[in-house]
Amino acid sequence: MRGKIRQVTVVALSVGALLVGGVAPAAAARDDNTQKPGAQTDGAQTIRESDCSGDEYTTSCNSYRQVSNSVETPSGNRIEQGKSSRGQSRTSGGELSFSYEDNSRYQTLSKDGVGHEGGYRSSNTLTYSDGSSCTSSSSSHYTGEREQFNDTNYECN
Repeated sequence: MRGKIRQVTVVALSVGALLVGGVAPAAAARDDNTQKPGAQTDGAQTIRESDCSGDEYTTSCNSYRQVSNSVETPSGNRIEQGKSSRGQSRTSGGELSFSYEDNSRYQTLSKDGVGHEGGYRSSNTLTYSDGSSCTSSSSSHYTGEREQFNDTNYECN
């Protein structure tokens, strides 16, 4: 029994060293019988953009950020996920005219190229100069060809 405990400890320490040493788990994980690599990914893709423009009366600013990633396993499963945020504001005479913020997330799973599961969530908020705002949000989820839910809400205050 003592030999098995030592062997498990050595394996755990070796995997930990690979992870700490910077080797990706997908590259470190191999099936000894087939020598096929584990799940493959190109890593997260990130886009960031922002700018402001205006004249002596108004200023408009925009921002956008998106992060997405996909992973494909040797068995043909593919997971894609991402999130994005977008903002816009306009000021006039130093006072806020309006601001807008949009956030969304998605995740999908396909098996051998066929959509199997997916989900999406988003929310949008528009704020006016008087402090009032309206928010809409939606979420949906499906498995196979069956929609499990698709909800949308809208609220102003």
